[in-house]
Amino acid sequence: MSYVPVSAPGYIQGLIAGQIHSAILQTEQAIEILERDARFHVLVDMYAVEPEYFYGTYFASQDWLAAHPDLAVRYLTALIQAHRFMYQNRADTVRIAAKATGFSASVIDKTYEVLLVQNKAFPVNDGLQDQRLTYTITRMKSLGLLKEKEPKSEQLVDRRPIMQALDVLGTVAQ
Repeated sequence: MSYVPVSAPGYIQGLIAGQIHSAILQTEQAIEILERDARFHVLVDMYAVEPEYFYGTYFASQDWLAAHPDLAVRYLTALIQAHRFMYQNRADTVRIAAKATGFSASVIDKTYEVLLVQNKAFPVNDGLQDQRLTYTITRMKSLGLLKEKEPKSEQLVDRRPIMQALDVLGTVAQ
């Protein structure tokens, strides 16, 4: 067995063509290939295995954040607005995402059902739940991914930009 590098957009075609035999797929990719070729099946749904894991992360260097705090707040404000829009406007979200990704509206609608209805994968507020961050750090340590002492979540996350965005937008119930 050997690793064959394939770009993320090429996974579906690579699987169907037999160029590769397995891949880690995004939800919409998994739905697409299952609709196109009955030979394939999901080996594991990581969200089902690790529902408490913290999956969403945005990175910036400390130097960049210190130099551009206003840009970080504007970015996070727009992101929160986009997430709220998605939950409130399913039809528009499906239409926009289908056009942007090239996946069919049917695939995107099924993806919407999984990510937004079932899993509520996108936060409408800060999305920084301490219990999920702590669980993820502990899980990474147990898997041997963290060799040193477990960091506290406040050492890893600068909440100032997201809290400033929420000061502008307010919080909503999810």
